[in-house]
Amino acid sequence: MFYNGYFVRGVVGLSYKKYLMLLALIVLLGISLSWYFLNKREIPVLGYHEINNKEHSPLALSTTEFDAQMQYLHAAGYTPITPDDLLQFLRDGKELPYKSVLITFDDGYEDNYIDAYPILKKYGIKATIFLISHDIGLPGYLNWQEIHEMSQNHILFEGHTFNHPHLDKIQDDDELKKQLADSKVDLENHLGYKVDYLAYPYGDYNAHVIEKVKEYGYLAAFTVHLGDDTVQDDLFTLHRVPVFQAYTHTFIRFWLSLHCPYFMKELQYASAKWNKMKQSYF
Repeated sequence: MFYNGYFVRGVVGLSYKKYLMLLALIVLLGISLSWYFLNKREIPVLGYHEINNKEHSPLALSTTEFDAQMQYLHAAGYTPITPDDLLQFLRDGKELPYKSVLITFDDGYEDNYIDAYPILKKYGIKATIFLISHDIGLPGYLNWQEIHEMSQNHILFEGHTFNHPHLDKIQDDDELKKQLADSKVDLENHLGYKVDYLAYPYGDYNAHVIEKVKEYGYLAAFTVHLGDDTVQDDLFTLHRVPVFQAYTHTFIRFWLSLHCPYFMKELQYASAKWNKMKQSYF
């Protein structure tokens, strides 16, 4: 009967109530194990994109949800840090406050100024925005006036390439130079300080891209791989905790991802496998 899939059908055929109970037990077990590892020095890097009440794309988080998350970090005693702080911890062994968190935004959407910036100021939270140099000043994106105002109020700006390509698909080194080096220089000329950090568009990279990122003077680079960062991690493939609106119970998922990122990674994998099984056997 195993070969005909009846055993699998029996497992997949669990009632919805039993499935929820099993899932709840798994969640509780994961939380318990995660609390055990909380004493490890792992730094979460939160990754946001759009913050507004208008867009309903996977990248957009509502201002209400964002405010709740920032309020939680503030009330729970988290200390927002900069990429330099993270680098000095990972590379040089510099001590950081026990509850440290790096808050990042990708792409440089204008709602980062209109909606996110006032919330960050309200709670006294610093953040880092990775800019697409080509898109600055275009409709829907930050302009230099907004960027300069934010930079005077604890918001840092780093690199996200020239026009957001899949870097691992680029074969021409001249194009990589345009994306990584020329865009870096352009940002530095406007910002008045060195751009030392990169966020890979789509999280895509390969060994050659990393080689060029190092060659052009970046000190570290961030992926979208779910997880915290430790001294054992490669500085040019740093993890983040992506925060999206693509699901219900966003705050619960935010809390679990913040405290138990590796458990959430396994849960996402298990959920994908479960959905695949349902498609195969129903």
